[in-house]
Amino acid sequence: MKLRVVITVAIIAILYLVSGPRQLGGPATYVTTFGISMEPGINAGDLVIAKAAETYEIGETVAYPSEILGGQTVLHRIVDETPEGFVTQGDNNDWEDRDRPTTDEIYGKQWLHIPQGGVWLNRLAQPAAVGGIVFLLLIWSILAVQPAHRPRRLRRRTLGAVPHKPSVKSGSELPSYPRRGE
Repeated sequence: MKLRVVITVAIIAILYLVSGPRQLGGPATYVTTFGISMEPGINAGDLVIAKAAETYEIGETVAYPSEILGGQTVLHRIVDETPEGFVTQGDNNDWEDRDRPTTDEIYGKQWLHIPQGGVWLNRLAQPAAVGGIVFLLLIWSILAVQPAHRPRRLRRRTLGAVPHKPSVKSGSELPSYPRRGE
């Protein structure tokens, strides 16, 4: 197997183990923000990657499915903890959320924030972009597996007699060879 293929597979595996989406069995939840509840720190169209943790603390921004919003993922800050669960609130909101997610219900806490990353992620999810990405990956895999083209080297024949080449000295005539059909 070529080194380039091994390196490519290793990079993809590491990226998946570190930031693979939860929907595909990975450890991260990708949240594209749509509202203004987390402004000024997180704006509409931003991408936040949240990773699961053993514990969550007051002050951390977490992603969880909101029962009030029909299971939609919400990204808000923990402002308090009660026996029923965590109290969350958007940074730009004057009210606390009615949901009380527990540690088991929280998808994860903010790990990475990419301004306007959600806009680009949504563009990449369009069918034409997915097709282009699949096409490029296919080409990459074909090129990675196929050997690079190397010009053929001419080898001298080692069996049999080596034909004698007449040497031409300056001032002498070139030997004439019969033409076809003569």
